Amino acid sequence: MSLRQRRLVLQRAQALNSPGSYQIQAAISAVHAAGASHETTDWQEITRLYGLLFDMQPSPVIALNGAVALSFGQGAQAGLAALRGLNDDGALDRYQPYHAARADLLRRAGQTGEAVTAYGRALMFTTNEAERRYLQGRLDGLAMV
Repeated sequence: MSLRQRRLVLQRAQALNSPGSYQIQAAISAVHAAGASHETTDWQEITRLYGLLFDMQPSPVIALNGAVALSFGQGAQAGLAALRGLNDDGALDRYQPYHAARADLLRRAGQTGEAVTAYGRALMFTTNEAERRYLQGRLDGLAMV
């Protein structure tokens, strides 16, 4: 499906003026696809859409995804602020993407010591070998700083 066709489908869905979670998820995907590169992706719109999705289906995973999108639009510190308190109840303690995202935000914010610890936590819960190599490479890169 071309970008033009995707936009037409989304416009028809929007005309119903009653988006559900699937329409919001489709819109997030469409905004990702519309960006020619990471730098040209409309992170503000993706952050807004994650906010709408969270309002419909509050979950720590949706909040995590929104925090990551926010960090790409407004910087690592904004992402870290959005993560603050997200795992206070321990719901994400064993969720590898939470630790990996937090580690990346800490690395990008220049908080190397905390990033090392967070990468270690992410590695503890990684079962995918490709992810393990990626995270280990990030961790090794921090050791050289």
